[in-house]
Order: sequence, then C-alpha cells, then structure tokens
Amino acid sequence: MKLSKVLLVAAFAGEAVASWGFGKNAYNKWHETELERWLSDHDIPYPKPADRKDLEKIVQDNWQTRVVDSYKNWDAPQLQNYLSDTGRELDHKQKDNKSWLVE
Repeated sequence: MKLSKVLLVAAFAGEAVASWGFGKNAYNKWHETELERWLSDHDIPYPKPADRKDLEKIVQDNWQTRVVDSYKNWDAPQLQNYLSDTGRELDHKQKDNKSWLVE
C-alpha cells in the first residue's frame, strides 16, 4: 500500500507542476549532473559526453510521459490499487482493462 501512496503523490505532483505552467521550466535550472541523474533514474539513454542544452532537450522530450502522465505506464494492478486508494469504485467487468482504468 505504501508504494501506491508514493505513486499517488508523484502523479499529483506531476500534474500540479504541469497545470501551473512549471512543467516545462522545472528542470531549466538543474545542473548538468542533475539532468543526467534524472535521465539515468528513468532509464532514458543520452549521449556521453553531452552538453547541458542537449540533456535538457532530452529531459523535455520525456517529461510528459515520465512525470505528468506517468500513470499511463502503470500496469492494471497498479492502476487498480491507485483507484481503490482514492475511493473509486471499480467495475468488476472492466477492472483488468488497462485502457478503461486509465480513462
């Protein structure tokens, strides 16, 4: 259950950052090593050596799917746990349908 709560907080934080207009700018002030660390933490390949501008572009290209819409990469059980933890009722016929759960 703790993992689902962490994922819940991460999902809401990502949505809040994006909805406030900070999504594109959150990483603008990161140091080159922070950009590299974020890419490594998310298993995103990047050229070595790379300059800061290239690293920032790669982060920007992956930010939406990895932070804002990260729940779309969850499997059906993770989505079920998240929805259950937030008090949502699940249709027993659709509970294993990932597309339905994401919507």
